[in-house]
Amino acid sequence: MQDALTRFPPTRRAALERLSAFVPHAGRDYAARRNYDLGRDGHVGVSTLSPYLRARLMTEAEVVEAVLGRHSPQAAEKFIQEVFWRTYWKGWLELRPAVWIQYKSALKGQMNAVQTQSGLRDPACATVGKLPAQGRPKSNASMPGPMN
Repeated sequence: MQDALTRFPPTRRAALERLSAFVPHAGRDYAARRNYDLGRDGHVGVSTLSPYLRARLMTEAEVVEAVLGRHSPQAAEKFIQEVFWRTYWKGWLELRPAVWIQYKSALKGQMNAVQTQSGLRDPACATVGKLPAQGRPKSNASMPGPMN
């Protein structure tokens, strides 16, 4: 928990500083880099604003306004789409609390299976933790391919 508080200080000032640092990258840079996981603290292609939005230290409207102050709607289209998608999805889940409860229950069952069934703890899975450091697309990190 302390690490999270250090990396994401829970203050409005920290939220605005992070937003300010990200805004120059919210256009074409974001569209080109958002699907790559370059490991911890290597998220140059994403905003990392979610903890601040979730805690309401800033609003989605503030984020979009700041981005549009620097980029055209066309240049920032992908980022703006994802801000709206985040808002839509959060609202959808709030109106359907049973979905979240069912998901958490199923996840707990799956995590228990991984911890208790030795066949699910394949040593080859240890390499999955190394893949983001290799710069592979995060959505394809565990798929076989020429980079394996």
